[in-house]
Amino acid sequence: MIDKLKELGFKNLPTLNQLVVKINDIELIKDYNEFLKLEPKRTDFINFDEDGFALNDNKPLFKGFSQCLDSSSEKIKVAKFGDCRIYFETKDGVIIVNTSKMTDNSTYNDLAIFFDGKLKINR
Repeated sequence: MIDKLKELGFKNLPTLNQLVVKINDIELIKDYNEFLKLEPKRTDFINFDEDGFALNDNKPLFKGFSQCLDSSSEKIKVAKFGDCRIYFETKDGVIIVNTSKMTDNSTYNDLAIFFDGKLKINR
């Protein structure tokens, strides 16, 4: 789905409303809606697998994230971007926090809303 967004000229992960405004293809809108229901993966943001091992050949889907050294452990890796932190595989699913808001059991839809459609797609 990210590749399709790139083909359509999107530079950021759009919210569903932002996509509907630009696209008239109902099938694509339905597919995107299904994509937005998925849980984000750690490898979409940083180059570490589920066991905490570094991945040299992984290209994250989104720009600007790095491993948060303060919050990460040997196995648990946390992605950071500015004051935002994304915690993966917690008992409450993916948790996204910053200084003013938080969401748990996050999906790509929550990401798009949390970052207000400004989450940059890696080209």
